[in-house]
Amino acid sequence: AGETRAATIEVLRRAGIAPDAWVAVHASGGSARVSAPVRATALVEGALDLCSASPRRYFFETAASFASHPKEAERLRHFASKEGRDELWYYNDRERRCVREFLDDFPSVRMPLGWMLTTAPRLRPRLFSIACSSNATPDAIHLTVTRVRWRTHYGRTRRGLCSDAVAKATAGRQLACWLVNGAIGPTPRDEAPLVLVCTGSGVAPLRSLVQDRVHRARHAGARIAPTLVFFGCRRERGDFLYREEWEALAGDPIALAGHRELRTFTAPSGDGGSDAANSSVSEVCPLEGGFVPAFSRDGDAKDYVQHRIASHAMRVWRMLQAGAAVYVAGSSAKMPQDVRETMEKVVQACGKMSIDDARAYVRGMENGGRYVVEAW
Repeated sequence: AGETRAATIEVLRRAGIAPDAWVAVHASGGSARVSAPVRATALVEGALDLCSASPRRYFFETAASFASHPKEAERLRHFASKEGRDELWYYNDRERRCVREFLDDFPSVRMPLGWMLTTAPRLRPRLFSIACSSNATPDAIHLTVTRVRWRTHYGRTRRGLCSDAVAKATAGRQLACWLVNGAIGPTPRDEAPLVLVCTGSGVAPLRSLVQDRVHRARHAGARIAPTLVFFGCRRERGDFLYREEWEALAGDPIALAGHRELRTFTAPSGDGGSDAANSSVSEVCPLEGGFVPAFSRDGDAKDYVQHRIASHAMRVWRMLQAGAAVYVAGSSAKMPQDVRETMEKVVQACGKMSIDDARAYVRGMENGGRYVVEAW
């Protein structure tokens, strides 16, 4: 991005290094280990986050040693002191001040590249869940990326470093990426029902699960159990990700409904409570897959995925009784805990057990790999 390149060139200029210079990195502590030569711009851009992350206190303490202007040096030392902790918070943390902005505010600082690499924020990996099945789309990888934008206390516009770069990328541009294992492990058995709960871009890994299961049913003769999807977003208009795809799957006779012979299961009568568990009487119960959206900002009252789960309590309970695996994906703020507490209440009410037993039930699912959360 243009901002990153401009900041990189400024860092190198102040360090007395030409942007196209070749440099090698020596390990600290007297080690003889030396990196292979690399372009200075590539080193800085690949190692440091100059445009989105805020530096820590030690960065300001170090910068004070390389400020030629007395007032700048004095201010930086104050920031690094115990007495200046609050002022540093107002200047740096609350405003999410980045190194690029720091360079504008302290033009006399000439920090050597070695110290900049040591003290400036590192460029952290941004991990995105794959939103497609490798079986269904073997030649492509789909991502569902929320473009991060917000304003600070004083009205400064902030953008997510990676999401903004991806949003600005044009067709045909190459982006560096790598694969790592996510929280969702091996694909569940086709015969096991699924309860999927997601919000916003958390739809990505669960779309991948559904896409893979449906592909096997359509092209490999797999017999699939019902899948019940709860999807939450702010507004139906503009935020309903993959709407046409979900509506098509919901209208398909197999995709979410499952094969006919897997749409029922035999459960102890009494809805699976402790008394029913000891009963020899059983009943055939339906399993209802489908797609249930929740739009939190479209009505007078906020409607979240946990509210939809509660309103479909018996439907969810039947799926759990039949051995369903539950997958929850989305923001790591309140949603995962709210969904878990709602699941526990569903188990308590429909399973006719105490809240402690309900929590143990969900905990047992988690320990057995049947309750999985992928949140960020």
